[in-house]
Amino acid sequence: MPITITKAGSVACLICALGSGACSLQVHDPKPLDPSLVQSQLLARDPDDPALRDVLNRRGVNTAQWPLRVWDVAALTALAYELRDDLAQLRAERAVAEAARETARARRAPGVELVTEHHSDRGSNGSPWTLGLVLDLTLTGNSRRGARVAQADARAREADWLTARRAWQIRAEVRDAHANWVAALRHRSMLAEEATLRREEYSLYERRLELGAVSAAEPARARMREAESARELSAAEQAIARSRIELAFAVGLPAETLERLRLDEALSQPEGSPASPALQRAALNDRLDVRMALESYAAIDAQLQLEIARQIPEFSIKPGYAWDQGDNRWSLGLSALLPLLDRNQGQIAEARARRDAEAARFAALQAAAIAELDRARQVAMAAEAALEAAVKAREKEAALAVRVERRFASGDADRLERVTAQLALNAAARREADARAAVERSRGTLEDAVQRPLGTIPAPERPEPAIAANAMDAR
Repeated sequence: MPITITKAGSVACLICALGSGACSLQVHDPKPLDPSLVQSQLLARDPDDPALRDVLNRRGVNTAQWPLRVWDVAALTALAYELRDDLAQLRAERAVAEAARETARARRAPGVELVTEHHSDRGSNGSPWTLGLVLDLTLTGNSRRGARVAQADARAREADWLTARRAWQIRAEVRDAHANWVAALRHRSMLAEEATLRREEYSLYERRLELGAVSAAEPARARMREAESARELSAAEQAIARSRIELAFAVGLPAETLERLRLDEALSQPEGSPASPALQRAALNDRLDVRMALESYAAIDAQLQLEIARQIPEFSIKPGYAWDQGDNRWSLGLSALLPLLDRNQGQIAEARARRDAEAARFAALQAAAIAELDRARQVAMAAEAALEAAVKAREKEAALAVRVERRFASGDADRLERVTAQLALNAAARREADARAAVERSRGTLEDAVQRPLGTIPAPERPEPAIAANAMDAR
């Protein structure tokens, strides 16, 4: 609308209006980073902090007794969701994407131009000045704004799925680190039992050598087996320490802090058959990276819509007023950038090609997901078959050990035969434990292939699947 500048009071009103807008301006808030402070905060993390109680409770952890007496893999996973810095980084980047949505929704502000001229010839009122004010008001551009909003919305949803995918990866890291720690504990226990049996075996061979019942080669071989068992036991101790450090990193705690916690030594038990057809549907539709790719496709499609909208000229009207040496002058201008040469064809072709490339990438992603699921199924079924064979072998050795024990009790078997049977049973039990750990790893791989929980470990939050229809058609 026209703005009249005829009196000093009108100019003052304009200055006051501009000043009131300036009062609402934000100012810079300095927040320098202090590396020593960040380091101290990391080292001061306390899993028994009362502030974490409600957080873990909301994630399905029973916090009726706090601090927790025993931290199982579900509680450790829920704690990792809160403490992992890489997940916090993605959440911060998600806030950036949300702010970009507000930017895309903002309407173009009108422009204003102040024009002053000085004349050598004074006018009728004796003033040599011409004072003018021109507004720049955009009339078109709603289609462009709508495309920018759609693109920002898709990018924000893509950031949601990216955060959820990283949370799933953290869940897998905690699950695997905990499984490795439990497996290392069980391996160390069996190796300690074997080391005891090897020492007894060597002692028996030494006794037989003194009696002249065996040659010196037999005690020498027994001593070598004892030494090898001791080395394996030492390596198992180191494996336990390494696995605890890996678990501390996966949770987001300093290693010395994790040492204070009592950890549950039971493995999670993922359920479900690897041959279930529901797994393939989940891999095709519900994987986090698949959902994220759909939102990426929607954002690229919105970019194409924006480039197409730029074919249409964007018009602006420019109403103006000038006080010209005592004369009131009104004007109305019209401006537009006319795409007469190429009508934005290059940008449209580039955006269309990017959309086609994204559609091809999505198809390749689904094919890779199916292949990953097939491999995980085969590995899981093979691991279960190996476990079944290991269980049968251990049961056979256990039956033999029982018979030897009975013979030993009746005096028909000596101590060396008894120790040999126990060593065979120990070796069979170790093979069974290794096979069982392989089954647990294969079930974890199967979970990662579908990115859906098969056990009791809490899964990260999944965003609402708001996906553009054209992105679904691309699949």
